[in-house]
Amino acid sequence: MGRLSRHLGISTLAWAPLSAMAGADAGGGAAVVSGGDVLRMVLTLGLVLAAILLLAWLLRRAGGIGGAAPGMRVLGSLSVGQRERVVLVDVGGRQILVGVAPGNVRLLESFSEAVVDSDPGAAVGGDFAARLRTALAGQGGKAR
Repeated sequence: MGRLSRHLGISTLAWAPLSAMAGADAGGGAAVVSGGDVLRMVLTLGLVLAAILLLAWLLRRAGGIGGAAPGMRVLGSLSVGQRERVVLVDVGGRQILVGVAPGNVRLLESFSEAVVDSDPGAAVGGDFAARLRTALAGQGGKAR
């Protein structure tokens, strides 16, 4: 029974700010909060949360949060395991191939010539894996 009374005490404390917002009447009696007041407060809270989410989305779209570094772009990616990937990255006009695993990123190959067209407007045709194998075979690497 102690838990129930403690739970009721906590729930009463949760409603205390609502009572304070409504204010006590002149006679010193308990404050009354109407359903309209609670609804207005919940809707205002929802509006504020929606505004925060909208601003975060706009910042992300504009590149303000979590955007890539200038002059750096991922050109292609290939999954080689459950959590391992091979990623082709264009860094300042030079293309590098990196292996990415949890807690580990390693340079696999640095290409002197472009493996894929790094022009963002150009459509990259063909399969990335096939193009990667061809590029590695041309560089003297082992393609499987």
